[in-house]
Amino acid sequence: MISKLLGVASVGSVLASANIMHRFLSSMAKIMVLAIVCAFMLCALMVGVFVALYFSLVQYGFDPVAVAVVLGAVVSLLTVTIVAATVHQLRCFRDHSAYSLPKSRSDWPDFGNIANAFIDGFLGSKK
Repeated sequence: MISKLLGVASVGSVLASANIMHRFLSSMAKIMVLAIVCAFMLCALMVGVFVALYFSLVQYGFDPVAVAVVLGAVVSLLTVTIVAATVHQLRCFRDHSAYSLPKSRSDWPDFGNIANAFIDGFLGSKK
């Protein structure tokens, strides 16, 4: 009787973990889509701000070429800073993801290795 009860509990826990994994992946996909949309909107806003700044500086009498060079340098510096911060966060995520999740046996593929392979390929690191 106890073994049957343990078997039913085991099947229930597998089904519950599959449902939890499905909800987790679904919510992660939603978060990623929202982050991409927010990034596009932020880029559009930044382009608008830099165009308005360019025209206002030219209207106040600055040389258009000098304004374009200065704003180009500012945009380039901002882009390099954002890319560096993103690469740093991806590396930190890769380093912490291998240690933060407990190893458990399940019927699902090992998403940690899949994520690590994606990040390794994205960053171009060779093993």
